[in-house]
Amino acid sequence: MTERPARKRRAVIDANVLISTLLNSDPARSAAAAVVMAADAGAFSAVVPAEAIDEAVRVAASKPWLAARISPDAVQRLLLILGRVAEVAPPLFGPIPEVSRDPGDDFLVAQAVRAGTEFLVTRDKDLLDLEEVAGVRIVDPVAFLAVLRSTRERSDTVSPVARAAIPPHSPRPHPAEKRDRKPFQSPRL
Repeated sequence: MTERPARKRRAVIDANVLISTLLNSDPARSAAAAVVMAADAGAFSAVVPAEAIDEAVRVAASKPWLAARISPDAVQRLLLILGRVAEVAPPLFGPIPEVSRDPGDDFLVAQAVRAGTEFLVTRDKDLLDLEEVAGVRIVDPVAFLAVLRSTRERSDTVSPVARAAIPPHSPRPHPAEKRDRKPFQSPRL
């Protein structure tokens, strides 16, 4: 009996990871940029909700402190990469199950479940505190890179290009990734 090749990892990417990539596109210094580069190299299948793309573009242009640091050309380059390598998930309509402290984040979990991904990659503390919902692991970019490295080290199915795109060590964590995280507790009813 022949063994089936390992299935490529699938992950939903949050807008905050895209914005972090726009702020620092050097994968040696930015875990978010390393995640995008790994997707571009085929190390995993990226799913990006249309809402997340819209949010990243809107926030990059509308917040003065971001607009001063993010050029329109950088936004266009990222959109080209996403258009080439990401599955863009259409917006969700209808009721979305409430799972996090911030109802505005629930669509990401719903998108990850609908797309059948294993991971949701985000820097959002409300989501990270959930850790896992409906079989979707919610991780920050540094933790996701560690998963990709582990896959790379155990798999012969990872292409040489994808293997090279996954840094051998995680870039320095973003300050938000260093905070102690308390587990999410649902409100008492």
